[in-house]
Order: sequence, then structure tokens, then C-alpha cells
Amino acid sequence: MASRTYIAFLEAATDGGYGVSFPDLPGCVSAGEDLDEAVANAAEGLSLHLSGMVEDGEELPSPRTLQEIAQGGDLPEGKFVYSAITAEIEEKGERVNVYLPKTLLAQIERFGQRTGIDNRSTFFRLAARRMLSAEGAQ
Repeated sequence: MASRTYIAFLEAATDGGYGVSFPDLPGCVSAGEDLDEAVANAAEGLSLHLSGMVEDGEELPSPRTLQEIAQGGDLPEGKFVYSAITAEIEEKGERVNVYLPKTLLAQIERFGQRTGIDNRSTFFRLAARRMLSAEGAQ
């Protein structure tokens, strides 16, 4: 497993909490009730985003320094906090065949629609990680 560190911007949301965005990864966003939760959620979101890019065969952008981001005009206006967030990136996956009841697949599809998990592979990967981490497996 490899890792990458990207600069993240944390901004106070008008309705409370903090939103997180990554200037090097448009579309990779997260949030949290407080700064600590926002950073923790951002690390998980960044890992999922990067792993998804690898799975889709996309090239990962090189992380820029805060100075490079400022010189590129990508600093948000107003007050913000920044953090360097490191994410673990999984290598490309392997295709497997799984047979499941249609009713279970329908439940997974509905869950994905409610939560924004956009495909079954992501669902199974997250479910497997949750089960393994609950058991303490590495």
C-alpha cells in the first residue's frame, strides 16, 4: 500500500461544522462537526477518492505545496485553515465473481443511492474493511 499527502482546506460552514476540499483533487470533499472530525473524515475521503482513481486507471496528480497552491491562485478567499492530509492508496484490485440473492443486491443498490456509494465494488470494499477492522485484522 502506498501513501500520498495533499493539502486540504478546511472552512467553517455557515450552518456549523467544517467543510474540507482538496485543491489538487476537484470533487474530493468531506466535512465534520469540528476540526478534528473534519480532518479524520477528510483522510478517509481522500483514501477512497485516490483508490477509486487507481481502480479507474486514472493518473494521480502530484501533490502541490501550499506555496505552489498560493502561487497558482488556488487559495480560498477569507479565513481558512489548511492541513496536510496523508492517505493510504490501495493498489489496483482483482476481479472476483460473487453470487448473491437478488433481494440483497437490491438492498445494496438502495443503500448506494441513499449514501452516494456509486458502485457495488466500493460497497463491498468498504464493508470488508469495516468487518476486518472490527475484528482487529490487518
